[in-house]
Amino acid sequence: MLVTEVSYIRQICTMTDVFMTSVMILKSSLRDGLLTDIDMEKLFSNIQDVLNANLVFWKDVLLPIKIKLEQT
Repeated sequence: MLVTEVSYIRQICTMTDVFMTSVMILKSSLRDGLLTDIDMEKLFSNIQDVLNANLVFWKDVLLPIKIKLEQT
């Protein structure tokens, strides 16, 4: 579960860092209005909330378990 959660958090970070940034750049570029019809709010709706919830879960629940396992 620890490995899975870390992987999931990394995937969400990749999505927000790479995909959201790429779409915003393409929307704002002068490339003949490429991707101008994409609604960022609908496309990425609550991804930041999902990321924050997973980070809190990691910090409050999984990280203490990981630390305890490393000590024993």
